[in-house]
Amino acid sequence: MADEIIVLNERLDLLDEDFQAFVGSHNPPSEAMIVDVERLLGVHFPAQYRAFLTEWGAMELEVKEDVWPRPKPFDVGPAWSFDYGFLILGIGSDIPEHLDVASVTEELRREMGLAPGIVPFLRWVGEGDYYCFDRNENVCYWSAEEGTCEIQQTNFIKTVIRYIDELSANKGKVQKQEP
Repeated sequence: MADEIIVLNERLDLLDEDFQAFVGSHNPPSEAMIVDVERLLGVHFPAQYRAFLTEWGAMELEVKEDVWPRPKPFDVGPAWSFDYGFLILGIGSDIPEHLDVASVTEELRREMGLAPGIVPFLRWVGEGDYYCFDRNENVCYWSAEEGTCEIQQTNFIKTVIRYIDELSANKGKVQKQEP
């Protein structure tokens, strides 16, 4: 598992100074905290996600605002133009509620009908759809509008790296649009 975390770390290291990452690693969760959250949510987290949790706790990765200006109310543009960052939900005593996997899961179950056994872990900033884990540790894509969770042929690390790559590519599109 350490090799996959190294791969993710190497990919993050390739990002330039236009990116900023907020992580919950000041106090990463203990194994006991992870087990408590798994028990609360009724799932067992995949090994890659558990390794991420013990390394970073949670993460918010975004392009700095001076590089990618934030959309204003009623802005119109392609969907990608609003995706200036993404959130990886996690566990930690000092992470904000919007990054706390237990809080977000319970809210989505209560407010949006997220099925038991489905746990969100990643989404674009400002969007309501999530990549999730199911009880069998599969990655699935949950549509808030449809209430469905479609199994994906991927894993946690590959999904995160794909989001990093999309964010990097879209940053380039934003920079080409500037006068």
